[in-house]
Amino acid sequence: MDINEMKLEELKEYRKQLLDFDVNEHTPEEINENTAELKRVRERETSIKESAETRKALIEEVVNLPEENVTRTFEEPKEARKMEKTYAIDSMEYKSAWLNKMKGGAVSDIEERALVVAAGAIPTETMNKVVEKMEHIAPILGKIDLTTIPSNISIPVESVVSDAAWVAMGTAATDGTNTLTTVELAAYKLIKTVEIGADVSAMAIPAFEVYLVNSLAKKMAKALENAVINGTGSAQPTGLLATGIITNTGTFTKAAMTYADLLAIIGDLPDHGYREGASFVMPSALFYSDVLPALTDKGSGLDVQAVEKMKILGYDVILCDRVAANTVIFGNLKNYAMNLASDVKVESDKSTGFRSGSTVYRAMALVDGKPVNVAAFNAYTRATV
Repeated sequence: MDINEMKLEELKEYRKQLLDFDVNEHTPEEINENTAELKRVRERETSIKESAETRKALIEEVVNLPEENVTRTFEEPKEARKMEKTYAIDSMEYKSAWLNKMKGGAVSDIEERALVVAAGAIPTETMNKVVEKMEHIAPILGKIDLTTIPSNISIPVESVVSDAAWVAMGTAATDGTNTLTTVELAAYKLIKTVEIGADVSAMAIPAFEVYLVNSLAKKMAKALENAVINGTGSAQPTGLLATGIITNTGTFTKAAMTYADLLAIIGDLPDHGYREGASFVMPSALFYSDVLPALTDKGSGLDVQAVEKMKILGYDVILCDRVAANTVIFGNLKNYAMNLASDVKVESDKSTGFRSGSTVYRAMALVDGKPVNVAAFNAYTRATV
C-alpha cells in the first residue's frame, strides 16, 4: 500500500518493521533504501500529526477567544503564534531539535527553545523505540513489571494470605490473617556509553535515530538483563539469583535432565496464581543439551510446534546466558518489579574522540529492581551426585 494512503496506526506498524532492519545483514544499497523509506514514513507521520494539531489549535482559538478578537487572531502571522508555543518532551519539535543536537547539526531558534523543556532527556517517541528494541534484545524485560515512575516507589505486597472461610447462617465472620508488606525501589545510577564515528554528522535524521536507538538499546538491555538475573542489590538492582533471594530450590538429574525433572520443577511452584503466565529462564546451552532432548525422548507426548516456539509443556522459555550454567529459574516474572525513576538523559562529547573524530554518547538513567514476591519463583541446579 502507498504510504500516502496509510492511516497513522498503519504507518506506526510499518515503521516498526523498518526499525527491525538489521544493518549487519544487508548491502549498502539495501540499507540506503531502508533509510530512505523510513524517512518517507516519518515525514508522512509528521505531516498527519501537524495537520491534526493545526486544526485543533485553530478550533481552540475560535472557541476560547472573544468574538471581536477572532478575526484579528487569524490574521496574525503563523510564525508569531508558533514562537509563543512551548514544546513538551513528546513533541515533534523537541525530538527534531534533540536529534539534530545529538548528531552535531545546527538547530533553529524554535528547536533551541524546545530543548529548554528537558535538556538532555531522550524524546518520548525515541525512548519508546529504545524500550521496544531492548525487549527484543532481552526478552526478559518484556516479561517483568517494568515501569517509568519518576520517583522512589513503594509496592504493597500481601505477605500472609488466608483463604475464604465458610460461615454458618447467623454466625459472625472472623477477620482474616491477611497482612501487607512493602517492597521499596530506590534509584541507582546506570551509565552506558556509545562511540559513533565521524560520519555521524552527515547522516540523515531518521538514519541517525535508528543507529542511536539500536546502539543504546543493545548497551542498556544487556545491563538491565544482567541486573534482573545477577544484580547484587548493592548500588544496583537485586537479581533473582542473588544470594538468598530464591529460597525454593532443588536439583535435577546430574547426567542429563529428564522429563520427570521438568514436571517436578513445574509442580514445585506453589499454585497461588504463579503458574499462570510463568516462564522458564535458562542458558541456551542447557536448553539444547538437556531440556530439548528430555522433551524429544518423550515421543508422542511432545508438542513439536510448541518446542519450535520455545515452550516447555505450554510455558514460555526465555534463553538468557546471564543465568549461571546448569541453572533453571521457573516462575511468574510479573513478580519482579523494575522502575526507571528518571527520564533517560543522553549527552554527547567530541573531546574524548578527538584523535579519531568520533563522538561519544552517554546515556544515564536511575533504575532499581527486585522481586516483590519470591514465592513466585523456584530455581533448580544440576545435582552433584
